[in-house]
Amino acid sequence: MAIVGKYRGIAALLLAALSVVLATRLIMIVSGSSRFLVYVPSDRVVSVIDSTTNKVTATIPISPDPLDITISPNGRFAFVGGFSGAVSVIDTRTNVVTATIRVGRTPRAIAFTPDGVFAFVTDQAMNIVSVIDTAKRTVIGTPISVGNSPADIAVTRDGQSVYVVNTCGDAATCLAGPATFAARGTVSIIDPRSRKVVDTVLVGYGPSSIALASDSAYVTNQCGDVPSCASGGGTVSVINTATRAVTQTIAIHQLHPQFIAIASNGHVYVANTGSGTVSVIDMEKSAVIGSPIYIGGVPGGIKVTPDDGFLYAVNQSGSVSVITTATKAVTATIPLGIHPGFLAITPAQ
Repeated sequence: MAIVGKYRGIAALLLAALSVVLATRLIMIVSGSSRFLVYVPSDRVVSVIDSTTNKVTATIPISPDPLDITISPNGRFAFVGGFSGAVSVIDTRTNVVTATIRVGRTPRAIAFTPDGVFAFVTDQAMNIVSVIDTAKRTVIGTPISVGNSPADIAVTRDGQSVYVVNTCGDAATCLAGPATFAARGTVSIIDPRSRKVVDTVLVGYGPSSIALASDSAYVTNQCGDVPSCASGGGTVSVINTATRAVTQTIAIHQLHPQFIAIASNGHVYVANTGSGTVSVIDMEKSAVIGSPIYIGGVPGGIKVTPDDGFLYAVNQSGSVSVITTATKAVTATIPLGIHPGFLAITPAQ
């Protein structure tokens, strides 16, 4: 009986300790004390912002004219495309460029497979997608031909499909006139195992960005269902990833919706470069809710923090706006170098 009592006492202590740990974690979640790092490429540098202070804590020298940036699934590395014809690899623990990978002519958007083994990279100048072996830091296989001007790319959560947004669709010439596209855009769907295009989905005019939910892909169309963007009829196409068909088209009623991000709470955020605003879509309602959030200037890439607490939005005139998602208000503006366009967010290592 004494032994039983002893083990009961130990069990009680363990339960008490576990309760303290759980309570501590709950307090951290409720108080929003999670710390994230925001990586923003601009002219010749990548700036690192600490979300707890919303100040730049590091600047990483990089090759001229960096473009998009994506962080590996384990948070260890940031891959940066650019006009230099190379992808730079930053170690997020040291904030140092540790490798430079030659990739086509203009590597733009980058997406990792869920296990981080491969990175798929669009090249807008060559209309291809290249595949990087992330361990060997080299391009493997033959580039995959896609549509005209592949802008953005995403890999589904199960790793079974790669979605590529082609701004100019299958047209030989992208523009038919000023701010007027020659053809509807497309989304190429690649099988990552065979590395071949297995399907193509027609979307609106001037598609720019894509974000994936559990069973849908959301694609921004700068001009909506008309070739000219002058009308301000931008839309978001919703693709069912099971049927690979557009099931809904959501009107944004803002000029040039280009960049997009999805929060886990069912909200989709759209940056409208021609209006200086961010619109919010409710996924269940398939409609824009509330008034647009004004950030001014020319909005660029947007990302939601992993805890859904904040939206970081690049302003291409040289800053980053921080929006508190609960209030849909801009609560901070962080000055940066010239021409920032994209950003990526990761939990602090």
